[in-house]
Amino acid sequence: MAKANIETTNGTKITIDGNEDEIAKIIKAINHQEPHIERTVPKDIKKSKMKTKSGLTDYVRELKEEGFFDKPKDLVQIKNELARKTLIYPITSIQPTLVRLIQNRELGRLKENLKWVYVKR
Repeated sequence: MAKANIETTNGTKITIDGNEDEIAKIIKAINHQEPHIERTVPKDIKKSKMKTKSGLTDYVRELKEEGFFDKPKDLVQIKNELARKTLIYPITSIQPTLVRLIQNRELGRLKENLKWVYVKR
């Protein structure tokens, strides 16, 4: 019976007990494993072309650009408008996004009839 001690490139130590054919098959299998392939973006693609909407914040900004917030809108109206555009988000996700946009001075907030409404700033 033959014995082989192998150390891989990542530092893993392998000890094999078996006949010469078994050891040869295992060594061949280890050597033929493909290394991790990293995907890179070709240099000729500019970053500006790669920008896409990253999520709810960008969708709300799009609503603002379309004039949706020209008149005050409450959370339910915003949720319904997003849903009309096939963007389904719970109110619990929409509200923090609106608060961030208010803090960044992209939207304004007013209190009407004991409800917060959001307007273009």
